[in-house]
Formats: sequence, C-alpha cells, structure tokens
Amino acid sequence: MALSSANLDAQVTIRGREAVITAGTEAAEKAVSVVRQVPGVVAVSSSRGDGSGQTDDPGIRDTSTSTSPLGSPSPKSSPRPSPSPSGSPSPKPVPKQEPILFVGGSASVTPAGVSRVVRLADLLLERPELSVTLTGHTDNGKTPAERQALGLKRARTIAADLKERGVPANRVKVESRGGRDPVADNTTAEGRAKNRRVEVTLEVVG
Repeated sequence: MALSSANLDAQVTIRGREAVITAGTEAAEKAVSVVRQVPGVVAVSSSRGDGSGQTDDPGIRDTSTSTSPLGSPSPKSSPRPSPSPSGSPSPKPVPKQEPILFVGGSASVTPAGVSRVVRLADLLLERPELSVTLTGHTDNGKTPAERQALGLKRARTIAADLKERGVPANRVKVESRGGRDPVADNTTAEGRAKNRRVEVTLEVVG
C-alpha cells in the first residue's frame, strides 16, 4: 500500500506482522513513525528506494539484504539406532557337531572320530557357556539290552576323554539310544558304520 494519505512518497509492504517500507531517506523516517501506529504491526523495516539497500535510521532494519527473521532451519539430525533391550551383545551361534564314529562291536573311536573329540573339547574350553549331551547309538548287532549298554559305554568313553582334556564333568551329560535310531541302512556295511556313533548336542547353559 502507499502512504498517500499521509503525504509521504513511500510504499509499504505487509508481511505477516512485519511492515517493509520502500522510500527515500527522509520519507522512510516519517513513514516508520506512521506505520508503527498501525494495530497488529510489531516490526518495521525499510529499504531505500534508490536501491542502495542502506538505512539511515539505526532503529530501522534493512531487509533488502537480511535473511528471514526465523533464520535458516536447523538440519535434522539422523536418528540414532535404538540399543538392544538388554544392552548386551547378541549371543554367539551354537555350532552343529558331526557324530563321533566307533569301531564295530566296541567303544573304540575311529581315527576320524578322535579328531572330532579334540575339536569338541577345544570348543567347550573356549566357550564355557556351553554344555554337551552325548547320546550313544549302535547298529543292529547283538541283543537290544546289549545295544543299549554298548551305546551308553560309547557315550561315557567320549565323556571321559573330554574330562581328561579339561572339560568339567558337570557340563557333560551321557545317554544311550541303543539301536533304536539308525541314520543309515543296517543291511550294508557302510550303513552300519554310520550307525555306530555318538551324537553331540550343544546348548547354552542357564
């Protein structure tokens, strides 16, 4: 709007509750005093009509080169990842173990089985939070009672070996399934060799 009614050569632009005056130096000073009386105007600023962008009145703010009164918005910070509820690291996975194989009709471990016992002992010593269950199995030879006894003897053989290698006895459990859970065909020599075994089951204690 123009302040023609006040005999001033000035142009006033209303931006919300702020008035911006465009006029010469003398007219701007007079226009400021007039516009300050307008209800609802809480801030008055001016720019000189000659394009200089300067103000003569120290009480007048030049908006021709200033930024918005609100300033630049603050950059949004990236959200931080939420910690796990317990604050503790994720538990290590429990590795699956291969069965430990035995010579037919005995509790003697095969050469390949010995290396598996060594690796099992090393793992249990490295990870004290683990316990182990040793389950003895047989092929279909002998009577059911004999197979049950032989399976238990095989499991105890592995348990004794682990104890000798430093694994505490309270972390080792033994049991027998005899010949009730074959994993291969007992009609072949290869199948019977696979059935003569101790299964190893690991779990986290507690």
